[in-house]
Amino acid sequence: MKQKSAVSQELYQIMLDKGYSERFCDLITQSLNTDFTARRMIGYLSHYSELPEGEVVDEMLAILSDRVGQTRRVS
Repeated sequence: MKQKSAVSQELYQIMLDKGYSERFCDLITQSLNTDFTARRMIGYLSHYSELPEGEVVDEMLAILSDRVGQTRRVS
């Protein structure tokens, strides 16, 4: 398994501190595996004290979709 970057570890800890399960935090940080995407999620989470897991997943998918779109424009 790939070692998590410092930013991914920060996201993981923020999510744990907000009360999400270790498994959920691990799945999110594995999916948002670049510093750019992890920072975007950290920014999103900073605006809310509580969010249902479903909303976090929706935001993760939006972040990944944006990343794919940016990759296609660069190519």
